[in-house]
Amino acid sequence: MDAIGKMLRLLEILSPDNVYYSTIIQVIRNIANVPNMTIYELSSVCFVSTATISRMTKFLGYSGFAEFKAAVSEALKYDPLSEPDPVLNYTDSRTPSINVSHYLSALSSGLNTIQDTLTAEQIAAVISDLQAADNVGLFLQTHYYCMQLQRLLFLNGKNAPVVKTLPAEMAYAEKMEPNDVIIIAIHGKHEFDDKAEILQKARENGAKIVMLYAGIPGEQQYALSDHMLAFQGIDPLTTEFIYGVYLRILTLAYKNALR
Repeated sequence: MDAIGKMLRLLEILSPDNVYYSTIIQVIRNIANVPNMTIYELSSVCFVSTATISRMTKFLGYSGFAEFKAAVSEALKYDPLSEPDPVLNYTDSRTPSINVSHYLSALSSGLNTIQDTLTAEQIAAVISDLQAADNVGLFLQTHYYCMQLQRLLFLNGKNAPVVKTLPAEMAYAEKMEPNDVIIIAIHGKHEFDDKAEILQKARENGAKIVMLYAGIPGEQQYALSDHMLAFQGIDPLTTEFIYGVYLRILTLAYKNALR
């Protein structure tokens, strides 16, 4: 994992009141300039001491600031979207343990749903809201596609943490402001019921909700979403891949909008 990937993963682990958390946020927001900065310049934009910067680089596994800068420089050359798409190049040790024909049928059905229902206008509306947001909460499981989108958002000035537990999601929703965005994956009505209060709180604070919904959405789901990206609920493994396809589409569309 490269330097940027290490910092993004640490943001999932560290508490927001940890000094490294706030420091990493500032480092990522200034990431394009880091290879040309001195430790004094970086400490200034991060509002911490040079000793904190030095300790942070060692916490990330580097010998010191010079090695960290070199690693960041190398990481900035990496474009994750240039890699082969795992959906199209899929191998997984779990596959032999499931009914492969059922899996492929379900995956094909989900992909057809996306092709039949997702419009260019919907994508453009989501991207417009992402561009207007300062904070984008990713209420998603961490996987390849989520990491791609998070990396792109962070590198373009957005605060985009992955938020996983119900208490953390509620705490994040309570702090949201107008034009902030939540991207959330929900598998069926039961999970929706668990998260409805969180989504309501975010909406009350003016946040926009992008809902990736596995199932048939009803009035409640539409009432708590600004952008509904739904498909028929299927087995958990296939559902995760369909979520991933949606995230891949949004990531590519967001990247294209930046050009």
